[in-house]
Amino acid sequence: MKRILLLLATIYFTSQLFAQVNVNITDIVESRLNVDDTVSVWITVGDLTELGIISFQFNINYDSTVVNAVGINTSGDISFSDWIILPNIDKSDQIQVAGFGAFEITGSGNFIELLFVVVNPVGFTNLTSTEFLFNNGTPSANVSDGSITLIVNQPPELDSIPDQTIEEGDSFVTIPLDDHVEDPDNPDNQMSWTYSGNTELTVTIDTGRVATIGIPNINWNGSETITFKAMDPEGLADSNDATFTVTAVNDTPIIAGLPDNVIVYVDSTYILNVWVYVEDIETPDSLLTYQFFAVPDSIALDFNDSLGLLTIVPDSEFIGTADLIFIVTDPDSASATDTIVVIVDQPVSTDENIFNQIPKGFSLFYNYPNPFNPSTTIKYEIPESGVVTLTVYDIIGNKVKTLVDEFKDAGIHNIKFDASSLASGIYLYRLIANEYIMVKKMILLR
Repeated sequence: MKRILLLLATIYFTSQLFAQVNVNITDIVESRLNVDDTVSVWITVGDLTELGIISFQFNINYDSTVVNAVGINTSGDISFSDWIILPNIDKSDQIQVAGFGAFEITGSGNFIELLFVVVNPVGFTNLTSTEFLFNNGTPSANVSDGSITLIVNQPPELDSIPDQTIEEGDSFVTIPLDDHVEDPDNPDNQMSWTYSGNTELTVTIDTGRVATIGIPNINWNGSETITFKAMDPEGLADSNDATFTVTAVNDTPIIAGLPDNVIVYVDSTYILNVWVYVEDIETPDSLLTYQFFAVPDSIALDFNDSLGLLTIVPDSEFIGTADLIFIVTDPDSASATDTIVVIVDQPVSTDENIFNQIPKGFSLFYNYPNPFNPSTTIKYEIPESGVVTLTVYDIIGNKVKTLVDEFKDAGIHNIKFDASSLASGIYLYRLIANEYIMVKKMILLR
């Protein structure tokens, strides 16, 4: 039995002799502290259970131009009940702590808290252990030194926000601003963003700090440099520029509102104001190129390129219809094409007439001239006698004037419409004769 007890004692003391405790002095980084503010550094240890530790002592060196030791705290994870702890903070650049007790300490985690006050709010010091002993060296201590780093608030740093170039009519890519800022002291959501330098481009920054660059209209082109600025809660800021360019894309001329047909009487002329129907965002009407073709070529065409007026003159022996092909081309060779039907008819008087011939069917013709100012003539044909109504309406359907509302004999009729009191615009005229109803469009052009 004595041999067994001796063997167990030998094993126990041998395990104590070779045991080792990991000791870690924490690395601390603090920002925006003032002189005399407190800095706390915990010393942590591995498991002390069954190591028979009833005393310890350690020395830790530091830079007293950065911090000064002011005390310790033992209310960590290790219980020092019935122990005596003796700190010595009087020695410059070193804190010494010793402790002993009647009962061994157990557990792991926070061991002793070292308390310092700030001397220099911007500085760094190593916390270096020159001695760390448990029970005069058994078990041994494997110490990892620590440090204290003190910094002031640092400004945010913006990296490059890429320039963007797009073609006219396209959209710029949105910019996640969080991807372009770094701040060691503040999270992205505490950055305040502003912008400047834009005059025509628009900038919106949403709550997620995503910037959207807007274009005034689809035809805008040009370049603007916008300055983006990020500011932290304490007012420190950084800025960066990005240039946004929209390259011009040639827009095709537009022909709009051209009448479907015009009526020209034999031995007369018709003048069409071409520029009224042409639009080009980038090119004035006078700098566009115009071409006109008649099919068949029984109509003479004369274009005044300084006024934009096309004179249509039918051959004296031609009666019928011809297609007038209208081509407009800009300086970059983009073009638009449209066609007007030219109706060549026998001349009529400006008074209402009934010709001897009886028409074969009901017909309502386009007014002549069209466009007109201020009066025009409307021709209609009825193959049988009856009540005829001819009414003029504006473009939204309001009645403007009743030209005919009475019994009419079969034949060809013409009525003059005087629009002196009306404003420029598009008007409709409707013929009702027996069961025949027809509507045409005319343009009053002041």
